[in-house]
Amino acid sequence: MSKGLKRTLIRILVIIAAIAAVLTFNSIMIGDTFVFRYENLLDGDVSMEAEPEEEGILSVEKIENKDGIIENTLKGIKPGMTQVVFRVRNSAGEDSGVVSTFYVHASGLITEGGFIGTTNNFHIIGIEFVIFLFLLFAHRVWLCIKTSKKNMYSYALPGHMGVALFLLAMTILFILISVRQGAVYYKLYVMTTVLSVVFMLFSLAAFPIIFILSVFMISSNIALIRHEGKSPSNTLGIILGVFLCVMTFGHFFIEALLKMIDIKNQALDYFVETSLGTFIYSLLIYLECLMASTLFCTLRAQHFVPAFDKDYIIILGCAIGKDGTPTPLLKGRIDRALWFANRQKEETGKDIIFVPSGGQGSDEVISEAQSIKNYLLEHGVDEEHILLEDKSTNTRENMAFSKKLIEERNEDASVAFSTTGYHVFRSGNIARGIGLHATGIGSRTKWYFYVNALIREFAANLSAEKRRHITNTIYLAVYAMLLAFASYNVY
Repeated sequence: MSKGLKRTLIRILVIIAAIAAVLTFNSIMIGDTFVFRYENLLDGDVSMEAEPEEEGILSVEKIENKDGIIENTLKGIKPGMTQVVFRVRNSAGEDSGVVSTFYVHASGLITEGGFIGTTNNFHIIGIEFVIFLFLLFAHRVWLCIKTSKKNMYSYALPGHMGVALFLLAMTILFILISVRQGAVYYKLYVMTTVLSVVFMLFSLAAFPIIFILSVFMISSNIALIRHEGKSPSNTLGIILGVFLCVMTFGHFFIEALLKMIDIKNQALDYFVETSLGTFIYSLLIYLECLMASTLFCTLRAQHFVPAFDKDYIIILGCAIGKDGTPTPLLKGRIDRALWFANRQKEETGKDIIFVPSGGQGSDEVISEAQSIKNYLLEHGVDEEHILLEDKSTNTRENMAFSKKLIEERNEDASVAFSTTGYHVFRSGNIARGIGLHATGIGSRTKWYFYVNALIREFAANLSAEKRRHITNTIYLAVYAMLLAFASYNVY
């Protein structure tokens, strides 16, 4: 048996054992009786009765008047559903009462108000749900730490971090709303309604931040278009900004659409509106959490400074000027590499070999690598400390061709690379993907470049981990449909 199969079987067994333990605990705490309480509104001594409409499903074990609160203890006989009429009558002939529906399940459990209704000690289920969410959150945090130690440039890292943020936000909001409204302690179908509301409230509460972010993304793209010209990639911020704003009010668009369609079946209308609304808001929160985690990972990679023990530093090329000199963007990368080399010399006395990397484009007079080399020579770097790589055409080739040159000279070399700040995380991911264990340093760039670059990193994250994100999206869709089904009893 393979290790992967063993691990999967162990996980399944742990899940089964956990579910069995929870069910056993709940059956002990909840029991096979139900205490139904309602307020006595009559004055004087009263007589009390409870009458099930269907015989043989449950029995009334005891009725007590405790300081104006009538307590009816019910016990299940066989599985089924019945309404029970509860009445009180005083000596003046006045009477009052309530009617409620009860389900006796095959396990002996009694729920009131619906098949998915309330039980005795129902608050236990709410607490268990919060514990479950927290355990999922803790597991994701553990995965973040584990992944970060193994590879700080892994696209799995912002994915785990995004899910952790999503679970944390959901847990906190659920607790706050439940404590304030007391809904979690009433009925399960009310609890599921609370969960649906949690997503909507989170999205609406975050809207001011999302709106400001969207305005910033749109304005940065306008500035980028003015400086760099029109292109599909330069409009990513505008598209994403509009998308986030529209999605925040998605539920209202769904309501308007359903009114136009006019679904006659109330249950179907409720199911479609609730499941779509919950799915849209949960997906929106999920994407927002992924964006936040992508930003964090990008900034962390940009500001990370490797240990000053490197043998080589690769300088990733980019477009050069018409006269063959580095553009401001490329100068930033070279200057950052020079800063690192000088600091290393000061700290440890160790020299470093620069690896300018980048081929010659069709509109460039010399290769990007040669342009970088010329700049290094002008700034006092000895030619013997420069190893030229002038064949690459993209970041993957930058890393692969540089790796080959370095390993021809030193297979155990310690390597760093220098690029623009927003590009460090993706470049590090590419380097690890081809087996180059290199750590990066990032240079600063214009603000209007940064926002669009972050959106591209976000898109790259979604693409690289698409299976994981598609799976999570399916989970959210199923979750939304289950909530809609469970909360229909609120009608």
